[in-house]
Amino acid sequence: MVDENAALINEFLTHKEINQGRSVGTVDSYRHKLLKLVEYLDEQGKTLLQASADDLVEFTGLHLHQNGVAPRSRRPAVAAVRQFYQWMLKGGIIRENVAAGLEYPKIGRKLPYALPIQYAERLLMQPDMTTLRGCRDAAMLGVLLGTGLRVSGLVGLNQEDIVFDQDPEKGQIQFLRVTEKGGHERLVPLPLDSYLLIRCYLGHRSIDDIERTLPNGKTVLFVSEKNRLVFPADYFGEARRLTTSSVRRMILSYGLRAKIPVEYLHPHAMRHTYGTELAEAGVDIHVRQALMGHKAVESTLLYDRMSIRRLSNAADKANPLNRIKSPVTSIADEFRRRGITGKI
Repeated sequence: MVDENAALINEFLTHKEINQGRSVGTVDSYRHKLLKLVEYLDEQGKTLLQASADDLVEFTGLHLHQNGVAPRSRRPAVAAVRQFYQWMLKGGIIRENVAAGLEYPKIGRKLPYALPIQYAERLLMQPDMTTLRGCRDAAMLGVLLGTGLRVSGLVGLNQEDIVFDQDPEKGQIQFLRVTEKGGHERLVPLPLDSYLLIRCYLGHRSIDDIERTLPNGKTVLFVSEKNRLVFPADYFGEARRLTTSSVRRMILSYGLRAKIPVEYLHPHAMRHTYGTELAEAGVDIHVRQALMGHKAVESTLLYDRMSIRRLSNAADKANPLNRIKSPVTSIADEFRRRGITGKI
């Protein structure tokens, strides 16, 4: 019974990783959820092939709830079970998909924090541009803000991932060749300001003293200056690559110095800023999806909810108070004329 369950799970996970290109993290998560299902079914004296729709509803609902799993954390379990049984149906292993009616738990979705533009400017001006570290940090901040990259994509960049093309109107344009979640590769437009910050970093006289070359001949882009966990003789090439945790610490340090609220001081807040600004500018949803590297357009739609300036402008145009008089109409008109925000 156990061997049959294990064989099915392993075959399913191999399919997810090899055929669908799912990341190691996703595959491990699915494995954990499905093994928990096997444990539950074993208590009922059943295998994965013998499970009923009621068994799956009980497992993903009441059983996980009683074991302290919150609704938000039960969603990955539902996804794993649904996809596993759908795979078995397509493969002819089962004739009926008993997980077809399995529903995700209802949860509220909080809006993430996007780094406000005024804070972004303050953060970007913190690094000391006379030092190699300052130039490097400013370049990384410029890339995060200008491209919306995930921090894993940022630290994974090599110098050769900066590629160029010619535009009939703009002349030279720059792109980043980025490898992110699940090993997927995409091209991301690199704004001129971000590119110039990288040029400042690579033009610093100290960069030539660092051995950044990899065995394949490519060159690590963003390097660390010290790593106590690596022997000095081994501190070159890949060992020089900056880590995601180092980037997070860097953002936190500069942000606290600039007196920016701590909830905005993480790399993903800058990704949220990028996505929100695209939505504010009215960029087509599918273009935004490509720029953000989202697999599902639903992820991109989140930023429509965060584009408060566009919502505010629409509300100002359609607000019924604009068409009638109120006790404060004359004051409001004066505020608009003078561009006063009216903070209390």
